[in-house]
Formats: sequence, C-alpha cells, structure tokens
Amino acid sequence: MKINLIGMILNNCGRRSFEGALLDDAGKPMSAANSLHHMILEYAKVVGGETSNVVSTSREVTFK
Repeated sequence: MKINLIGMILNNCGRRSFEGALLDDAGKPMSAANSLHHMILEYAKVVGGETSNVVSTSREVTFK
C-alpha cells in the first residue's frame, strides 16, 4: 500500500503551519504542500549526513 505522505500530514495537522513557511527563489511564500515537500527533502539530506539551514534531525527518532 502507498500513502500520500504530504496529504496525510497536511490533512492531520493543518495546512496553516506550512503555508508560507518557506520562500521560493523569487522571495514569494510557498504553498503548504511545496513548503512541506522542501522540508521533507531537506530532512532526508540531514538524516543522510548532510547539513541544512531549514531543518534538523528529530530527537524522537533513533538512527542506527
């Protein structure tokens, strides 16, 4: 089974948290879906050992 992760997060915690949270390259606020998508990609980078100016790793998740 596949899930729509972005839809699940936005529908359960609300779009308001992510709407305009990040700015695009032109300096305009991003939609909630695009902001969340960018944050998820940045989080994956951090988990993989890279750095990010947008997100950090979660204390609740244990990485081996």
